[in-house]
Amino acid sequence: MKELSALHHVGITVADLDRAVSFWGGLLESEPMWRRMLDAPYLGEVTGYPQCRIEVAMFRLAGETRLELLRYLEPGEANMPETARPGNVHIALSVGDIWSVWRRALALGATPTSRAPIRVTSGANEGALACYLRSPEGVTIELIEPAPEPRRIGASSRLAL
Repeated sequence: MKELSALHHVGITVADLDRAVSFWGGLLESEPMWRRMLDAPYLGEVTGYPQCRIEVAMFRLAGETRLELLRYLEPGEANMPETARPGNVHIALSVGDIWSVWRRALALGATPTSRAPIRVTSGANEGALACYLRSPEGVTIELIEPAPEPRRIGASSRLAL
């Protein structure tokens, strides 16, 4: 399996989520798939911001690709480092083996925001492994290894007649 399998989503940090939803909704001629507060403990580990709280709206783009609009509530605007700074864009890649891609990115000079990939414990990507890294130029890259599909008991054991 190829390690980098698809563009998972593009995330854009915004200062005003209502304004951003109005703009992107009008441009894409669609409503968000969902809008919610993200504040699960794993999020602080992935982003590198302890007690992280993010208001998010997710739009569907072409195919399975998504556009994620993020308004960071913690850390607050007085302390807007890298990923939490309005105008920041991060690119999220679906990967088959997050550990292999993680090690390769580090060897190429990326800086991790967490000690290692983190298990997503809630939300749309529950069960996945995820991590943020910053490229040598400061671009935030999110790696996501999707959760394994649940096994279907008996699905492969049936014989075609």
